[in-house]
Amino acid sequence: MVVFDACSRIQGRLRCLSDCAESLINGLPFPECICYVPGEIEFKPKKPFTLFIYAKPEISSQKTEILCTSKHRIFLFGFNDNSITGGRWVRIKTLFDSGALVKFDSTLEWILFSENDLIKTNVSDSETADSWRLVVDYTYILNPLAKNGINVLPVDETAVEQLHSIPTSWSLSHDQALVNFLHKEVWKWTAKDFVDSVENSENCGDASRLLEDHDSFAWYAYSEVSDLTLTMKDGTVLRSLTICFTDEQNLDNPPPIPSMVSLYGGMKGLEEMLLSYKLNSSDLVNGSFRMILEESKYVPSLKLEFKGYGICISDLQFEGTINGLEEHEYFSSLNAAVKAQESENSIASFELDFIQSRTVLLHRTAELLDSVLAYIVPFWEFSPGSFGCMKVLQNLMPISKMRKNLIKDVLQKTVSHKDGETPFLYIKRNFLSTIKSHKDTVFSQIYDGVMREEARRGKNNSDFRFAQNVTQWWKCAFIGEGIIDHGGGFRDTLSDISEELCPSEADSQLLLPFFIPCANQQNGIASNYRDAYIPNPSCMEFQKYEWIGKLMGACIRSNERLSMTLSPFFWKMLAESEPTWLDYMSVDETEVKTLIEMEKMDEAAYTAYFGEMRTWTVVLSDGTSLLLKPNGDNQTVSYGDRLEYIWLVKERRMTESMRQVAAIRKGLLQVIPKVLLWLFTPFELEMKVCSTPEILFEDLKKHVIINDLSFKESQTVKYFWNVLEDFSSTDRSHFLRFATGRRRLPTDVYVSERSETDVLPTSSTCGHEFYLPKYTRCLN
Repeated sequence: MVVFDACSRIQGRLRCLSDCAESLINGLPFPECICYVPGEIEFKPKKPFTLFIYAKPEISSQKTEILCTSKHRIFLFGFNDNSITGGRWVRIKTLFDSGALVKFDSTLEWILFSENDLIKTNVSDSETADSWRLVVDYTYILNPLAKNGINVLPVDETAVEQLHSIPTSWSLSHDQALVNFLHKEVWKWTAKDFVDSVENSENCGDASRLLEDHDSFAWYAYSEVSDLTLTMKDGTVLRSLTICFTDEQNLDNPPPIPSMVSLYGGMKGLEEMLLSYKLNSSDLVNGSFRMILEESKYVPSLKLEFKGYGICISDLQFEGTINGLEEHEYFSSLNAAVKAQESENSIASFELDFIQSRTVLLHRTAELLDSVLAYIVPFWEFSPGSFGCMKVLQNLMPISKMRKNLIKDVLQKTVSHKDGETPFLYIKRNFLSTIKSHKDTVFSQIYDGVMREEARRGKNNSDFRFAQNVTQWWKCAFIGEGIIDHGGGFRDTLSDISEELCPSEADSQLLLPFFIPCANQQNGIASNYRDAYIPNPSCMEFQKYEWIGKLMGACIRSNERLSMTLSPFFWKMLAESEPTWLDYMSVDETEVKTLIEMEKMDEAAYTAYFGEMRTWTVVLSDGTSLLLKPNGDNQTVSYGDRLEYIWLVKERRMTESMRQVAAIRKGLLQVIPKVLLWLFTPFELEMKVCSTPEILFEDLKKHVIINDLSFKESQTVKYFWNVLEDFSSTDRSHFLRFATGRRRLPTDVYVSERSETDVLPTSSTCGHEFYLPKYTRCLN
């Protein structure tokens, strides 16, 4: 196998990524080396085996079988992405037996390649580059001595040309749309895609939730030897399994790691040992241990055995293929390409073959970026002479596979370990009708209380750079309420603050001046962003905006959320993600559409539609009218000047809240490192701070935990599920608030049985506990 030294490889890949960035920015073809596809490769059997040849890259398609021995030679092509790796589909060109051509149905051309069965015969691993990764390294490494004796396998010219070509009308915005589609619709392989079910040994927690995407869950084993049995889905071929031995809720006191981990595979109950490792802390990377399987084949059952008391597992991550396809290659199917065209209007006019090829290139570029991400992120500066030209690669972050672990590592290494008591605050919650000024709000009382505590102690203890297991940023005593705050009261104040900043009901009183409804909400525009808010351009209380930014940063570091609905345009501004005028539709859809139409109009249509209605003024979201030029309110916009007018309106409207957003960002970056703004997409930033306001029954059910098995099967619980399913999303939010103090997912609710019958339920928000009485009937 060709191996280049690490330093040269990293430098070479940075040069390649710089060229890829220029290609993305300018709509040019990618460098030829990243488009590399090897040509025909000759293989021979390692041992006698049965070769299945299929009509389609589907196990269920028509097939024939041929017994292959050491005398056979098999010529394969179509290793168009991951080179020679197991468990994936490639094409067969010819098959020889002792030099004689073996004939088979010409409609059959696909095999499911396995390294366990075949070995290359016409190339030497030590001196031949036969994958796009090696060819990239070979091309961009500057040291000629490192290339001595290395040959690049001839290319599949047709495949390379297909990857290298690009329509003249394709632009960066199309790549952004395609990446967003891949992230939302395709890049979703999780443990559930590989595993049907998981069972655990006795004296352990329930491991079934390891198959769910749940940041805060951890499985504990309380015996000297414990095991997990995974029933694998048909058609899956596993190449590696990563086990995360951490508890996100207990980072200050990490659980012990097992002294030994063994992996068994085979038929269920008859598994044989595949791998076994003795572990120490140096074997783990960020608390995780990766096991690589040498054989590439389907195994119906895998059993993990651990030796060591009190071990904890928070995640299982799988790499491999499903039905012969890599994760990103799901998109190579025609149905997925059609779905992309239907989902993204901006790419609907392009050929399906090109969309598929572009997907491969975006994936390759994202993989290159992943390979150097840990080296460039800590020093990233968008300035001349640095990696600034590659800022455009931020658009590939949604399909990066390394950034999740990198984000976790950055957050853990920037935790503040300041000593000091948690601020204790007295809060008087008032009815809306009795609030006379914003000083009566929970927000103002918390803010003033924290500031007083800092002044009393003579130091800043509210930097909010907590470890994830910190459950309270302050403690509260509620005047006139019988609440003892062990966490539930604190979460209640966050919900109160969110509601005061951005009321969830359109007709609610706006108690604080920091955010105002978007024009879409004010004008009753029935868009997806009708209920969204933006920072108030007229509010100059920048210190409090900064404190709101700190709260947002604390949410990113914890499992808490601010239940605020802010415009996607705001999140792009906060993340410095260069929002466009089309993004502004989430603020004022009418204005965006009007200016787009104005730009397209001929003079007659402009005169008929606008006449002398438009003057050189613009009205901001808060109702403030600004002059676009001196005496502009007395001058009408002529047809010939309309483009200048459009440009000025866009500039004023898109920057109307710029100072407020900058203050929020300033506070945010006192809590999280700036690099996270580059690693998060704007949408992910929103989800980490606010989550989604929509609560689906299926999602809520995953977070409701009933440990009593007999109660779980009772008629009362069936009534309970029926009621939750009939609830609206708003009703489910009220249920979460009652049980946990939070208004949005993710948060767990622990349901226990009460002995009383047909009475109202109760809760303990500190422990997320909901006490459900027995009910004799359920009224629709």
